[in-house]
Amino acid sequence: MRALIAPLIVASLSAFAGEIVSESSQDLNDGFRLVRRAEKVSASFESIGHFTYFAYRKKILSQTDKYSISPSGKIAVYQDGPTGTVVLFRVDEGTQATVVNKFIALVEDFEWNEKIHTLKIIFPGKHPAIEVDLDQKSP
Repeated sequence: MRALIAPLIVASLSAFAGEIVSESSQDLNDGFRLVRRAEKVSASFESIGHFTYFAYRKKILSQTDKYSISPSGKIAVYQDGPTGTVVLFRVDEGTQATVVNKFIALVEDFEWNEKIHTLKIIFPGKHPAIEVDLDQKSP
């Protein structure tokens, strides 16, 4: 139940996000970065929300801190904070493709195997891992 509450809280706060009060950025290499923002929110219990975004260059990909960049730096995967879906981002094409279209659980880990062009998405507990074929253009 706890795993389900976190994305819902994030989604409800982000729906009220507004003016950026402060921002910092952490370089993750290969053009990727984490952006941390304090934003004014219109929620009754807090006036400033603190959000983490995963970005490529100047493009915000998602509000999340669950992400992984492939060893080659050509692909990234992240679990979207507000929805819980898991998305691949291809640098060369600038495209995003959903590979898990519903919230299962918070992702525990991502395992890349670029030699055989696969990505394993690992969830906690009894949730089975999902293997993604990286050669498939729209998984």
